[in-house]
Amino acid sequence: YIACIPKERTGAIESVMLQALNVDEIENDLIQQSEQFMRNTSTRQNRYLQKDSRIHKAIFNTYFAIRTPEEKYDERARILKAFDWKNNEVLNEYFAFLNI
Repeated sequence: YIACIPKERTGAIESVMLQALNVDEIENDLIQQSEQFMRNTSTRQNRYLQKDSRIHKAIFNTYFAIRTPEEKYDERARILKAFDWKNNEVLNEYFAFLNI
């Protein structure tokens, strides 16, 4: 079935898959709120979601991140390990009492 989806339409595969997963009110609410959140986020910033294709992928991934949060932990762990925690202002402020 997936091979029949028009590849020239941005986000077509993600959209069709989300429509197929939209089987009840709970799934519908989760899908709609994921879409609303990602679309709002994409219009308020100029950093991560600059292409329509990435917005569609973000909606799809947000839905799954909420539905099965443990599945993508390895990827998140890689991103978190690469973050500059030592020079983070928030962490330095909260843990300043340790005097490290």
